[in-house]
Amino acid sequence: MQTTDPSFLLLVAEDDADDAWLLEMALRKACPDWACHIVPDGAALLNYVAQNASQPASLILLDINMPRLDGIETLKRLKNDPNWYITPVVGYSTSNDQNTTESFLRKGGLHFFVKPPSYDDLVEMAAQLRRFAAVPAS
Repeated sequence: MQTTDPSFLLLVAEDDADDAWLLEMALRKACPDWACHIVPDGAALLNYVAQNASQPASLILLDINMPRLDGIETLKRLKNDPNWYITPVVGYSTSNDQNTTESFLRKGGLHFFVKPPSYDDLVEMAAQLRRFAAVPAS
């Protein structure tokens, strides 16, 4: 998904197509002014950021359990990249495993959400993302 306002960019790595679609709908409702780019896994996200280093994101949202490259390893690589280490990164997962949450936060994640059980709760989560996003450059 790519929406229109490039001044406020949310990058999302989400491997489940249904979850990605629901998240897209929730983001359009809660944050209609945000540009959003969704990729299917951490490797695709790292490829995207490598090709778009001059266009930093305001926020990155990572699913934790993904094929090829999971969210925690993706976060680790982002935090080691001089172009992206200051970008706020939020994680989310269907799992509420405390070890996963702590690992994500120790590696530089800003916040961790458990994936909401309903669409209305997902819209609320999307609205909460605003408080974690960097202010766009003017």
